[in-house]
Order: sequence, then structure tokens, then C-alpha cells
Amino acid sequence: VVCYTGQTACYATSLLRMYGYPDAQALKWGMTGWSSDFDSWSAKTGDIATGDKAANWNTDAAPTNVKYDAPKITTSLTEGEAILKERVEAVVAASFKTAAGADVLAMPTDYFVNNYFSAADYTGFGHIAGAYRINPLTLADDLTLNINPDAKVVTYCYTGQTSAVITAYLNVIGYDAYSLTFGMNGLNNSSTYWSSSAGATNQWGVTANSKMLPYVK
Repeated sequence: VVCYTGQTACYATSLLRMYGYPDAQALKWGMTGWSSDFDSWSAKTGDIATGDKAANWNTDAAPTNVKYDAPKITTSLTEGEAILKERVEAVVAASFKTAAGADVLAMPTDYFVNNYFSAADYTGFGHIAGAYRINPLTLADDLTLNINPDAKVVTYCYTGQTSAVITAYLNVIGYDAYSLTFGMNGLNNSSTYWSSSAGATNQWGVTANSKMLPYVK
């Protein structure tokens, strides 16, 4: 699946896999990684976490996770496969639900924020104030029950691509979930921590796998 930045494609790919297409894949970085003619990334990277929003950005340790009840889904169906397909179709119909970094930084208490980073990167980069760190986030281990089912759930990662995958399945299982667009690249693209992190290899415009290719017509 191909889009402009890879984020919508990741959302669609996650839904396709749940719908029965396990080999679905997204083109990383979207058309932007294919050619500078389609650059939708460069103008969206930035450092909004370091300016007047710095009061809502810190390096505190992650808050302790809390167990909640599972979200409730209403359906007239009784077979698991049919319910899953019904849910995927409903999420597709609702379109890709996203949140802008500037909006979440301005009022983080309006959301349940999950920073999908390693423990080292959570403090190394800094994070949105009050953000939880639930990673991994699996159904099998009931780790999704660490998410508040009554909140607007915003997940963010390095690029907005992984968070798109997570946001898709959270919506399918009943959460009001949103993906923070462009992830850390939109929040703090020039952070010096990118070069010292063991796992953050997705800094737009710097790392080898985020350079735009020449477009061969």
C-alpha cells in the first residue's frame, strides 16, 4: 500500500492484515521516500517540543501503568471472524484518525498519550508530559488493558508509521484511538539524541533509509 508519507499506508496495511491479508505491506516513507517530486515529509519535520511548548515536554520517568476494563463493542453478530470483519469495515468507514503534535503538546491532559519507545528513548529524547510507555502493546498479554477506554488515545512513535499500525487495531477493538502524525520527527527532529539512540534509526533526512531517491520516469 502506498501513500504520501507511509502513515496512511501503515494504517491501511494493519487493517488489511486483520481482514485476512497477512502479507499486506506498506511502502516505508511513502512516495516521499521514492522521489523528491513527492516530498510530503520535509515541511512536516520540526522541533515544536522545544519552543513555547517546552513546559509540556520533559524527561521524567514514565508513570506507572494502570489496569482498566476492556472497551465495550456492540454487535449483533456471534462469530469471531464475522465480528472482526465488521469492526475493520467500521474503522475503514471512519477514516484514518490522527492528532497533530502541536495540539497534543498544547493540552496533553486532554488525551491518554502512549509513547511507543524503549525505556531509554523515552527519557533520552524526552516526551510529552504525562505520556505513558506501553511497549509492547499486545492483546495476548492483556497489555492493551493499560489503556483508558474512556479517553482519546494518542499513540506516537518515531515517524507516525508504527503508531498508525497500532491506532488501527486499537480502533478495531473499541478504543477511540489516534495516531500522532510524523511522530518524533515532527516533535523534535533535530534532537542530538537521534545519533546516540540504539533503536531510533528513522530520523527523516539524515539516516540512509530516509533519503529521497531520484525519480526515474
